[in-house]
Amino acid sequence: MDIDPETANGLTALGSGFLVNIPGAKKDIIFTAGHNLISKDGNCVKAVDVIIDGKPAARVKTLGEDFHISESYKTTPNDNNPVDDYGCILIERAKVNGREVPREGFGFSIPLAFADLRGMGLKAFVGGYPGELNMDDNVEFRYALGDFGQTDPGQLFYHASTEKGQSGGPVWVLYKGYETVIGIQ
Repeated sequence: MDIDPETANGLTALGSGFLVNIPGAKKDIIFTAGHNLISKDGNCVKAVDVIIDGKPAARVKTLGEDFHISESYKTTPNDNNPVDDYGCILIERAKVNGREVPREGFGFSIPLAFADLRGMGLKAFVGGYPGELNMDDNVEFRYALGDFGQTDPGQLFYHASTEKGQSGGPVWVLYKGYETVIGIQ
């Protein structure tokens, strides 16, 4: 999921996000990094253009109820607050034959995200849309594979190569045969 936020000063920036399947949700839910949605000086972006599979899917204005940033990150939007650097965007579901259909997204596991993953034989997958590659209509998702590092309460450490623009992308594992999100890049 490529997100293209229009910043408060009218410029655009690129970031990544990902769909998560949440049972019973009325809209599709995209998680991303809070810093993709609010600047270090506390200015929220004006709107976010959501691009799915290389095609525009939605434009979400920050003033609506479909745009959320962690309250803690809104108060302290900087590098000293990485645990709360997250937000979500809700978008209308796709329609197929007049019926709303959820888009395919990741499963997620909160307990797994807090586990010490170093001894479980799992690898960290980290992905997103590198900004330099996605300056035109050729949107390309890239991921890297790595190992898990130390664990701290509320924060996941991994060793994998990432690029500018991938912030807000998923950190996932293959768990019991399923791609399972455990964090936000």
